[in-house]
Amino acid sequence: MLEDEEKTFKNLEKYLINITKYYNSLLKQFYLENEYIRFTYGKQFNFIIDYLTANNNDNSFANYFLNTEPKKELDRGFPLETYDGINHYKIYYKNSLKNISNYIKKYFEDNYINLENFYKNFQIKNSKKGINYFNSSEGSIEETTIDLFIEFTGKYPISQNILLINKNTSLEEIEFFLYRALLCKYNTLFIIGINDILKSQEEKIMEITNFLINYIKKRDNPNSKIKRGIKPDIKSCTIFI
Repeated sequence: MLEDEEKTFKNLEKYLINITKYYNSLLKQFYLENEYIRFTYGKQFNFIIDYLTANNNDNSFANYFLNTEPKKELDRGFPLETYDGINHYKIYYKNSLKNISNYIKKYFEDNYINLENFYKNFQIKNSKKGINYFNSSEGSIEETTIDLFIEFTGKYPISQNILLINKNTSLEEIEFFLYRALLCKYNTLFIIGINDILKSQEEKIMEITNFLINYIKKRDNPNSKIKRGIKPDIKSCTIFI
């Protein structure tokens, strides 16, 4: 009896590990290929799915995407497909991420036409691009962030384009923000504050940044061998302070 229970537990553990591996791999693929889903992560996925499946009528989370009150609310129009079979979780996760991406895209289109118009409001005046570093020796990091945003764009910063890291910032939030910043197709400004950073957070930044730099190089040079001296063609400007 104990042997059967132990076997069942091990099978369940293996099954859960496979689910986690598949989901993480699928999520990374979506973050790489879809610019809209980069506006959300973690528990926010659950809020959107609950809303789309009519389990939750609260869609206040959607205001974060636009940084302002929406002109038009989006009707629920992305029902999840049914699923069954031993690998049903693969279909469920894939459909869920597609639905989330479609929802955010439609929400933008109904209120801002597209992402280009959204980011055009925060376009960099001197067309500076790539990854940059700024030493914040005077004033607080919050003051420096505001000053840099005004200097580069003529506008005050928006929450979607800044991440001031502290001990409570999750590694997941750091990862999804870097995907949004470095893969952005528009010449807009992103700022990451790292003066209160933990070692694990610093390691995550290095890991994801190096991964995305190599991804961009390979994406832009699919048939060439990537050399270390080649700079990635990053359209946006990301400043670490």
